Amino acid sequence: MRLTFNYDAENQITERYILCPYCSENISGAKIGETCNECGEELDELMEEEMWAFFDTEEIDDKVAGYFFESKNHQYISANDNDGIKVCKADIQIKGEISFEGDYPEDDTVVTLKNFTTNKTETMTFEEFCETGCMHSSAWPDLYEIEQRLSLLTNDWSIHWNNAELTEQ
Repeated sequence: MRLTFNYDAENQITERYILCPYCSENISGAKIGETCNECGEELDELMEEEMWAFFDTEEIDDKVAGYFFESKNHQYISANDNDGIKVCKADIQIKGEISFEGDYPEDDTVVTLKNFTTNKTETMTFEEFCETGCMHSSAWPDLYEIEQRLSLLTNDWSIHWNNAELTEQ
């Protein structure tokens, strides 16, 4: 099997300050000095949420979907210039290829990971791939699960992709 990711977008929000610093809940629209609707604490600041963390859920479909995530050309925009919300905009890419023999890898199956953005190629067993972070599942996700996670990222972060292609061979 071979999965090829070809996603790129320019000037997208990759960091946003919309979380309560006390309970970490999303309180988008709240302003400094107001009270958090979730925990009741007065907001003296807002906590940052970063796009890369979207894939850090300990689930294998998230790990596969975000494995090649890269960002560059970061530009921080102050709250004064963005309706009271500090953000970072950057160019983002998810470009690479995951390949292995068969439809689903076994623990000792060699998995090849080619990152097209960094031109780095890694090989490791599927067991080693699963061990590169705490994961709840070691069952390889199907294409639909990976596409669904990328779709959720797109919707949650309002991404306008120049290319958004995931192919399976």
